[in-house]
Amino acid sequence: MLAQRFPNAIIDGIDIDPSAVLQAQDNFSASPFSTRLHAYSSPLQEWHPQEKYDMIVSNPPYFSNSLLCPDGMRTKARHAELLSFAELLAHSNRLLTQAGTLSLVLPADAEKAILAEARLQHLYCVHLCRVHTTANKPAKRILVTFSHQTPATTLTPETLCLSTPDHPRSPAYSALTQDFYL
Repeated sequence: MLAQRFPNAIIDGIDIDPSAVLQAQDNFSASPFSTRLHAYSSPLQEWHPQEKYDMIVSNPPYFSNSLLCPDGMRTKARHAELLSFAELLAHSNRLLTQAGTLSLVLPADAEKAILAEARLQHLYCVHLCRVHTTANKPAKRILVTFSHQTPATTLTPETLCLSTPDHPRSPAYSALTQDFYL
């Protein structure tokens, strides 16, 4: 999706699961953007590219203090035991250019914790969207973007509802994702 949206971007993907990296490499090779997509097996804490990034996008492991899955790789992928919010933000901060941004997909109940930790790391929230499955349910996820730059205006959080009573995809959700259906 990033390769499609940013036609000049070179994209590095990392994952700690070697089999997930192999699957990503297979997917990348079948993509029309294959020359700009690279997948590597590495924990974020050990990732040291030659250049810093203008943008980091992550759907990090975020379950904490919850029942662990018996499948060890699934636990690593979903639970924050190997990558805390503090580590995620510190290492992303290290990997970003001064004008770079970090965008995350997190559970809604992590909002206060991630915003507080970001302030400690001198990262500023420049975009926040609360994602609801329907208008009458509480937010399920947040989409949040951080920057080294202090926002010029007060942040006004957005709301996105994924579905309406009449449609499985709301007009806003359809508009947001329509370009990605190839």
